[in-house]
Amino acid sequence: MLPTLTPNTLPKAIEAFQNKGSSIAFGLFYILFPIFVLFT
Repeated sequence: MLPTLTPNTLPKAIEAFQNKGSSIAFGLFYILFPIFVLFT
């Protein structure tokens, strides 16, 4: 899912995830995780 990470891009990717992606990721996680549990 992640692009190829190099020592230069990794900090930027982490920073971008923490700034913009964290709320979206946690939102999707809390929405999809119960559904995943129900179907398993």
